[in-house]
Amino acid sequence: MSADQLQAGRTRLARPVLPLARLVELLFLSSPFATAAEVLAELNEPIETAAIRYPDPAATLTPHLDLLGEFERLKDPRPESYTVLAPAGEALPLLEAVEAWVAQKILTRELETINSLLCGPGGCALCCQPPACAMISSRSR
Repeated sequence: MSADQLQAGRTRLARPVLPLARLVELLFLSSPFATAAEVLAELNEPIETAAIRYPDPAATLTPHLDLLGEFERLKDPRPESYTVLAPAGEALPLLEAVEAWVAQKILTRELETINSLLCGPGGCALCCQPPACAMISSRSR
């Protein structure tokens, strides 16, 4: 594994995308923006939280614009292309469903990228494998 790949993976871990996506949702819903792309166009300054600094938030979010566009359904509902179910099996309200769907898709993309940077080059696959039978405790069987 190259040092550059390792550092790129660490950088991605240190700057998760989901907090920025939630900021886009908040800004979109509380403003007259018609699209998520309009919100990203306004994110031209660094954003800093207590623990994370995003030097270029729009660049960080642009690869996820297709997913962030789902927030537009909350202002102009389109026919549902998916249903998100609660643990009891009932459909979640639209706001909760869109938030859950976007979060899951962003996390999946982000973790695939991080795993490819940190694990792929070194041949590691431990976190991608289910536990071996010997690793499962007798209480869980």
